[in-house]
Amino acid sequence: MKFKKLAMLAALSAASSFAVAAPAAFDGPFVQAGVGFANSQSDYSETWNGNSLSTKLNDTSFVGQVAGGWSQSFGQWNLAASAYYTIGDQKAGKVTFNGDSAEFKLKDTWGVSIDPGYYINPQTLAYLKLGYVATKGELSATGAGSDSETFNGYTYGVGLKYAFTPNLYGVAEIQQANFESKSATDGADRVSLKPNSLTGIIGVGYKF
Repeated sequence: MKFKKLAMLAALSAASSFAVAAPAAFDGPFVQAGVGFANSQSDYSETWNGNSLSTKLNDTSFVGQVAGGWSQSFGQWNLAASAYYTIGDQKAGKVTFNGDSAEFKLKDTWGVSIDPGYYINPQTLAYLKLGYVATKGELSATGAGSDSETFNGYTYGVGLKYAFTPNLYGVAEIQQANFESKSATDGADRVSLKPNSLTGIIGVGYKF
């Protein structure tokens, strides 16, 4: 009888350990690709010859994204480190004043993040994204050509992964990027820009 009780306790203990360790669907290195939309905004201000203009620019673009990283489970919890690159220009708005126009867009956006997550079930992982982001802001003005500047910032967001097979999974993410403000002066003229962007991506990934 004692042996049966010990055997049952051992079996329950093993089952419990398996239940804790089971959510490991996304452990190891991974790559993923997706498509979606980026809504980019810019706080734009300009002063020239005693005149001033202050406005918010806004536009939406279709973009792609590739990413890769490493993921590790700790029972029901998961921690990943990832890096990504946004494919395609992100239009950030256009302003017209007295017949002249200026257009702003974000290019070559990339970032790195730490992604803490929690298994909703063994196949579904919900996670946060917290990290660093950089982009090249390009301003094109009528009769003045174009100029570009690198903007650094921070990013945060949420995501969801669902394992279709032991290696193939689907992914959806929403991510907000807030960048620093920068100014440029040319004689009496001064232009200031502070961009930010909200990006939504759906795609597929492969876990090695």
